[in-house]
Amino acid sequence: EFVGAPSFISFRIALQLYGIDVAKLCEDSPLHETVVKCIQAIVASKLGVQEDCVEVELSDRPRASVEIRPQAGITTLPIKAKVGSELLGPAIAEQVVRLPGINRVSSGNVAMRSKLMEAHTGWRIERVGGLYLD
Repeated sequence: EFVGAPSFISFRIALQLYGIDVAKLCEDSPLHETVVKCIQAIVASKLGVQEDCVEVELSDRPRASVEIRPQAGITTLPIKAKVGSELLGPAIAEQVVRLPGINRVSSGNVAMRSKLMEAHTGWRIERVGGLYLD
């Protein structure tokens, strides 16, 4: 018996950063925090989740790990489609290059590429076509 589309409880994205010296960025704590918050805000906005559902880990490697745990009550299939698209990385890069001070740690050409690494399903109450399923 078909009970509806699967519900995802979390996603993990690898965000590759190009044109940013991540080691220098990590040495500049205020700028590092600003970049992390920018990534968090853009991901939340693009995926339609709350900012506190997005966790960004950016260490001294040129790759960030972004974990998304959507809040209960939203349909997660559209989120999976968006995290799987290649448009998320460029959207983040477009905002990061506008941050004050980013030129101290960038080489001018900043680009980002995102890749869905994991998507976990689980039991959640989900609304599908007017029905609540568990």
